[in-house]
Amino acid sequence: MAETQRAYVPAKKIPTDYPLIDSDPHFKRVIKYARPSDYAQGAATTAFGPALMLLWEKVAPSYVGRGGFAPIMRLTTAISLGAGFLVFYQQSACVLALPSRFEVFSMVLTRPFTTI
Repeated sequence: MAETQRAYVPAKKIPTDYPLIDSDPHFKRVIKYARPSDYAQGAATTAFGPALMLLWEKVAPSYVGRGGFAPIMRLTTAISLGAGFLVFYQQSACVLALPSRFEVFSMVLTRPFTTI
C-alpha cells in the first residue's frame, strides 16, 4: 500500500511594516518572553472574579451560612485562575506575532490621511 504525503501549507503572511517573529510560538517561548504588563493583566483578571463575588456578597447577602459560600469562592477562584492564565498567555503570544500597540499607534499617526 502506498503512503500519501500531506500537502505542505505555508504559514499565513501578515501584511505589516515589521517582520514576523514567530507565527506559532512554543509554550515555553511564550512564557519566557512575557512582559510585566502581561503578568499584570493576568493577575488582574484572576483577582477580578473572587473580588466580584465578595462585593456581591456584601451588597446582597445570600445567607447560605458558613458552608455555602466557601465552595462557590473556591470554584470562582479556580475559574478565575484559568481565565487569568489564558489572558496572560494570549497577551504574551501577541508579543511574538504582532507589533506592539505603541508601534501600531505610531504607524497610524505617521501615515498621511487620504480622501476618497
